[in-house]
Amino acid sequence: MYRPLGPATLRTGEVVETAVVRGPDSEWAERIEDMLRHKGDPWNWQNSESLRDRCGLSVDFFIAHRGGVPFANIMLAETGGVALLGHVWTDPAARRGGASSILMERVLQEFRPRGGQAIFLGTDFDSAAWHFYRRRGFEPVEPRSGFMAWHRTSASDFEGEWFQAKEAVVEPLDWPHWVAAAPLCLGAFPGTVRLAAARLCGRRSSEESLLPLIRENRRSIHTGEPIRAIALRDARGPAVLGLACRVPHPLWPDRDILDVFCHPRWWHRAGELLAGLPAGSAERTVAYADRTHLPKLAALTDAGLRLSAVLPCRIHAAPGEAARTEVALLDCERET
Repeated sequence: MYRPLGPATLRTGEVVETAVVRGPDSEWAERIEDMLRHKGDPWNWQNSESLRDRCGLSVDFFIAHRGGVPFANIMLAETGGVALLGHVWTDPAARRGGASSILMERVLQEFRPRGGQAIFLGTDFDSAAWHFYRRRGFEPVEPRSGFMAWHRTSASDFEGEWFQAKEAVVEPLDWPHWVAAAPLCLGAFPGTVRLAAARLCGRRSSEESLLPLIRENRRSIHTGEPIRAIALRDARGPAVLGLACRVPHPLWPDRDILDVFCHPRWWHRAGELLAGLPAGSAERTVAYADRTHLPKLAALTDAGLRLSAVLPCRIHAAPGEAARTEVALLDCERET
């Protein structure tokens, strides 16, 4: 669906058209895909799915165009008042003309009135883009971080409301969780090794990390193969309260990585998440956790894994900090 937002004047004096495109829209899909094709996978797949199918999310592409040819874009993927902002792009020939500033203003003008509560994004710390977002009310989620958030009120007020679930359901990881998992993965919660199987260590956005899992899950659901990842979701809302996945180890043959991460109030459901994953065919299953993160260690040992090694001072606890986290390696052999 194409919706015009009106003309806008660039710093050069040129007047261009602005609009928002929400899929499915076959007429605009290819034009926007072509503009963003340089991003590569998994982003090209995500853009195609968002523009050509109904994926259970509101995914808006805010564009500036000349006669139907887009040259600048900001994507906002949203569920339940929470959004991921990404694909901020202007064709090189049109840069420094103010197109990104115009589109960002349009994004916030649309998001605030419909009750938007929080927007999350990732960029390079202290870069020009980082300062661009900072001037518009985005703050780093922790010192020296490139992951940033805009909140209607405050981070603490938002998290208090977002994570107030009384009941939760377990379901295969899919598109609605892509956005709704961001507050969990970026929150100031215990655990540096959050989901090593998805390369989530520290307070990092799940925006890119979950895409391969969602893609594999959707393929598996169609083919009847075992799913790779599941989510614990607020039974009355979109908030993701926990994640678990099992994937082939990227380095060791015949190994799987099993992993789980939950909001502090929901670690009591971690065993259910792990049990909901199909048993792997690998000879051995491994898992990683902070040596001092007792809820995660308990969930993994209850699932049958045993501590086999401690990797001393393996990863930084936070960006720019000297402190490092000891990582526990747990494993178990496949039952025969």
